Amino acid sequence: MEGLGFSPDAMKIQLNGQSRDVLATTVAALLKEIHLLPSQVAVEHNGTVLFRHELDHAKLQADDKLEIIRVVAGG
Repeated sequence: MEGLGFSPDAMKIQLNGQSRDVLATTVAALLKEIHLLPSQVAVEHNGTVLFRHELDHAKLQADDKLEIIRVVAGG
C-alpha cells in the first residue's frame, strides 16, 4: 500500500471518534504528527485527562481512544 498514505509501522487509534493510522508512540509525538501544540490543547487518553507534563510519557497502543480539544482564549 505504499504511496497511499499507509505505513507498515502505523497503528490504528481512535482520535476524536474517528479511526486514524498514526506513527506516533506517545501522545506528545501524536500532537507533533498532527501539528498541534501541547499548550493549545486538552487531551483525554482512554478516559483519563492528561496534564501537559504527562504527554511525553503517555504511550500509545493500537486501539487507544483519544479526544483532543483545542483550547481557545478570548472573551
